Amino acid sequence: VFCDLGSNIGNHSLFAPKFLRVAKAILFEPNPRAIEILLSNLTLNGVISRCDLSHLGVGLSDRAAGGLSIAAPGKNLGAGRMVEGDGDLAVIAGDSALAGQRVDFMKSDVEGMEMQALSGLVATIEANRPVIFIEVDRQNRDAFGAWVKANDYAVKARYRRYRVNENFLLVCNRKPAEA
Repeated sequence: VFCDLGSNIGNHSLFAPKFLRVAKAILFEPNPRAIEILLSNLTLNGVISRCDLSHLGVGLSDRAAGGLSIAAPGKNLGAGRMVEGDGDLAVIAGDSALAGQRVDFMKSDVEGMEMQALSGLVATIEANRPVIFIEVDRQNRDAFGAWVKANDYAVKARYRRYRVNENFLLVCNRKPAEA
């Protein structure tokens, strides 16, 4: 089971079912503009039937909140960030959405909200100990390093493409909690 936090237009949400043959992809994407393209991409590539779309329209954080909107640079839909204000978008804690579900691999690209998203996924991560591929903004780097250590994960690979963030591949040093 592949969980895509910040699905955007579906690069990873499409790749996992189509080429890695995952049985199920659970998608989270708050941006209405991205969701429209995401659904088209999944449909055109014949993988939509293996995707859980029930969390499209919401973002992830450490608690439920509303009144958010997307601030996106003109030509980079993927760099859209959730901001507080007079919007009609909401965030939820991931544990409330994923309670009791298996998650084997988690990809997170939530544009600076990675620490809040991880904080809202404590039970899910503890129960499943998934491999995690995560983008971390520079301002969250110290907090992320502390999270990795506190949660008994190890950095297996790092990828830097931009100055403002870095991607990490994490594996857990211990097995999932027994159910």
